[in-house]
Amino acid sequence: MLSCDEISQCFSKKETTTKDHTYYLKQKIQIQEKRIQLLEEENKRLVLIKNPENWEKELIKRNDDMRKLENKLRYYKNLASERNESDRLQSTATEKDNKIANLEAELNEYKRKVVEYEKRIDELNKENTKIIQFKGNHENCLRKEECEILLNQIQDLEKALEIQALENKNLKEENYKIKTDAGPGSLLYFSQDINKIRREMNKLARILEDFIAGKEITLKVLLGMDSEWKGEPIKQVFNDVQYIKGDLSKILTIISDIHAEHCGNIVCKNQ
Repeated sequence: MLSCDEISQCFSKKETTTKDHTYYLKQKIQIQEKRIQLLEEENKRLVLIKNPENWEKELIKRNDDMRKLENKLRYYKNLASERNESDRLQSTATEKDNKIANLEAELNEYKRKVVEYEKRIDELNKENTKIIQFKGNHENCLRKEECEILLNQIQDLEKALEIQALENKNLKEENYKIKTDAGPGSLLYFSQDINKIRREMNKLARILEDFIAGKEITLKVLLGMDSEWKGEPIKQVFNDVQYIKGDLSKILTIISDIHAEHCGNIVCKNQ
């Protein structure tokens, strides 16, 4: 048979382990079983006890043990209630945290939708502006009669362009024929004559320059053994005329200098 002290030691050891609510129920059942056992044993002992004084002492001791057991029960009951309250508060806090997280997620979703709605509103405003502009432009469109007149003008212009294109084609063919025709009176024939004149004038200018400078007149210069310039007749004529003008200016300058020098010598001799 276990004594009250042994039961107290059992409770003290259990007290240091855990504070779980299940543990509290197990302890309560165990204490109740011990109380039943003690009461049964006490009843048996009371029946056997014949001395009233011993019986009274034993009863006081048993009452003290019962009070200790009741205090233990009260302690574990309070502990379990505190544990339940803590669990309840923790559960409530967790529930609140989850609710806050859900509300924050909903708020972020609302913000995202607000941004999308603002963009959509801007797009709709732009589309509305375009529609208004298009409507204004549509009101300024030409009437049917004006469109027909404009269409006739465009057709006349297309015909005129076709005629102009045909004339341009004929002019190009005529120009090509003039450039490639080498017969008398043609541009190519005339340009060849101009080129010959240019070479003769250049030869004369070089002979006079060499003569004035006291240089030897070479056979190459006298024979005009220069390479003929070949190209388009119009460009050739233009370049040859420029060369002729330059060579003619040189020849005139040289002749003027010779004439002036000759006249000066005559004046000096007369004097």
